[in-house]
Amino acid sequence: MSVVSQEKNLPVATKKEDKKRKTSAVTRDQERKGKMSKTTQEEKKPLEESPYVAIHVTTPQDGSEVLFKLQGTTLLKKLMMVYCDKKSMDIEQIVFLFEGRRIRGKQTPKELEMRNGGEIIAIPDVSGGSLA
Repeated sequence: MSVVSQEKNLPVATKKEDKKRKTSAVTRDQERKGKMSKTTQEEKKPLEESPYVAIHVTTPQDGSEVLFKLQGTTLLKKLMMVYCDKKSMDIEQIVFLFEGRRIRGKQTPKELEMRNGGEIIAIPDVSGGSLA
């Protein structure tokens, strides 16, 4: 039961209620600490164990760079499509290269053994030619 102060009509806690608040506050703090310890353990995982790979896609013509974070099993076609949408380019007219090899849409970062910070180069596809 709380007592109301006569001066400002504010509730004043009794000793019993005060004890309950302290106990519940300690319990909440302990729960928070428990949750924090779990997150700090997860943060200590090495980057190699992470299912995600950070990949930079660069365009040499304008020097722009876009960072993508993908799972190792995600098809690279998704990365290609999103990159072309962001740059307002046609996916059929761009070639994506990783370590000098052309990337196919059905490949995954895991297949190509991409690591964090890997770089993909996006260049316009030059097809055809003339024999003049």
